Amino acid sequence: MFAEAYKRAFGVLKSKPIRLWGLSLLVGFISVISILFSLWFLPIGIAFVMVIQCGMTKVYLDGLKGSAVNADQIFEGCKSGKSFFRFAGGMAWKALWEMIWSLLAIVAVYFGFIPALLSGGLFRAFDSYGYGYGPSLASTIGATLVWLLIAIIGFIPAIYKSYEYRFTPYILITRPEVNATAALRLSKQMTKGKKGQMFLADLILVGGFYVIYFVLTTLGKIPYIGILFMIIAFLVAIAYNLFAPIFTGLYQAAFFEMPVQPRQNPYNNMNPNPNFNQNQNFNPNPNYQQNPNMNQNFNPNFNQNPNYPQNPNQNFNQNV
Repeated sequence: MFAEAYKRAFGVLKSKPIRLWGLSLLVGFISVISILFSLWFLPIGIAFVMVIQCGMTKVYLDGLKGSAVNADQIFEGCKSGKSFFRFAGGMAWKALWEMIWSLLAIVAVYFGFIPALLSGGLFRAFDSYGYGYGPSLASTIGATLVWLLIAIIGFIPAIYKSYEYRFTPYILITRPEVNATAALRLSKQMTKGKKGQMFLADLILVGGFYVIYFVLTTLGKIPYIGILFMIIAFLVAIAYNLFAPIFTGLYQAAFFEMPVQPRQNPYNNMNPNPNFNQNQNFNPNPNYQQNPNMNQNFNPNFNQNPNYPQNPNQNFNQNV
């Protein structure tokens, strides 16, 4: 599934890279300007940024369909006050629930891990004199690792929910009859069977970049020719930061358009021997022929004793 999404996204990006990059740059520029000019009332600037970022998903969807892409699609949510509040409300609702699911990780990092790492005496525990003004090395490292583990565990449901809510802007763009809160619930339904593939697609893109960048920077330490690898690493980093967000949006739109694949039972229609064909007329004893006149009573002279009690408890005490 993710290979097909990659293929479609790469085809669109290859056909119109400059236009897509220009629209992405325009969204980023407008977002910065909106935040700067709304410092007196920041929620307005944040709402506007959410609306134009939601409009960028229309660019991705139209690009996958082969339609022309332009700046008008970015301002799709600004056509009326109703659409503006619907887009802003849907994206804000999505951000709110993502923050709620991240609370455990946020609390563990900011109120546990960082204080244990910095102000809890981790570095002071290495003091060779040990005047008793800090915790021991073992206890400090133990507390730091415990908070780190709690933070990692807290990020797991947050990441999972972020993939469940990923189709929210696409639903807001393509389904005008769906309100802001219902878009989140519909996204949870539409991402069933796709979350694992979307995670794999993100992992390959991000992980691949960092592996390549690490290899190039490592080769950059080679004397004389290392500068060449450092230049290549710099160019790779620029290309990634310019086009990775566009490529991500395109393959997410491809996932959105894919139908949900129903789970199939692997044991259905399973035949351990594909060359085996069962004979419907199979008879283990070819000389055997059932007698059609055979009586179900194998002893025709058998007559049930009329004095035999039908109830085993009947006449039980007759000999007592």
